[in-house]
Amino acid sequence: MDLELDKYTKEERIISIKRANIVAIFLMIGLFLLVAPIYYILWKENMMKGFNFSEGSLLNLIYQIGFIVMLTLIHEFLHVVGFIIAPGVGLKDTKIGVFWKKLTPYAHCKVHLRLDYYKFALLLPNVALGVVPLMLGIIIGSNIMAFWGGFMFVCGVGDFMILNLLRGLPKDTLVSDHPSEGGCLVYLPEK
Repeated sequence: MDLELDKYTKEERIISIKRANIVAIFLMIGLFLLVAPIYYILWKENMMKGFNFSEGSLLNLIYQIGFIVMLTLIHEFLHVVGFIIAPGVGLKDTKIGVFWKKLTPYAHCKVHLRLDYYKFALLLPNVALGVVPLMLGIIIGSNIMAFWGGFMFVCGVGDFMILNLLRGLPKDTLVSDHPSEGGCLVYLPEK
């Protein structure tokens, strides 16, 4: 996307990964306290079905870790899908990686996006892997689906924190991912 950025004022909007992790812990507790009673009222006979705590095998642990890694990769890939929906953005303009020092996966778009496209890319994996499975799990009585949906919703807390930093910006604002931190660079149009 060829832009005249000299007509914009650049601002850095970053989040603290440490704070995001703390918020995630409290969100997980709050979500459990909200969802568990609702699920119990609707599906009490299914409440613990599918959760096997008696077999704490190493294989089961490896399976769970593998599942988390797979969901994380899908989450980041869905950010990429959100990026490439924007006009002029191709797969070559995106990157998936890990901030190893912070043990934080990320999807990165190398070009500037309109604010609405950036917000869409932030929300896409959280809705697809978090909200939808959580709600569907509650509706159909699948505790496993509700659990993983809730888990993925909580894992997206950093995305929601970034989204919060973008509230109230003019719609013609441009946004790009921060190159080295959790967050973004916003380019506000000069008046």
